[in-house]
Amino acid sequence: PGLGLIRVAREWLLPALEHTFEDMAATVEGADALVSHPLAAYAARLVAESRCVPWISTMLVPVGFFSAYDGTELPLPPILSAPFRWLGPKSRSAYLKLGARATRFLAEPWYRLRAELGLPPRPRHP
Repeated sequence: PGLGLIRVAREWLLPALEHTFEDMAATVEGADALVSHPLAAYAARLVAESRCVPWISTMLVPVGFFSAYDGTELPLPPILSAPFRWLGPKSRSAYLKLGARATRFLAEPWYRLRAELGLPPRPRHP
């Protein structure tokens, strides 16, 4: 249960990234903007950048807004998430950066497709 988001990304979202990109790219032709759900954000960002269309990403639950100033309980095992609520912004910021580094491997398909599309590299976690 504690690794649910990683499992969703690794087993469902990223294996379908290229197909999602193709479907979304075809749909956005002639559109003024692209509005996406968080589960489609990996593909939506690439479509928006490659097609020069403004992108609006929605967020349906507050836990998706990772902030150093918010002591939100994260969807992690309790031993990892409980202390997060009581840390100050500086400590939470370091904790979030560590999480981004620890999950960077999940985004490899995203970085690969980005390169294939001729988009410039992005040093930050998608």
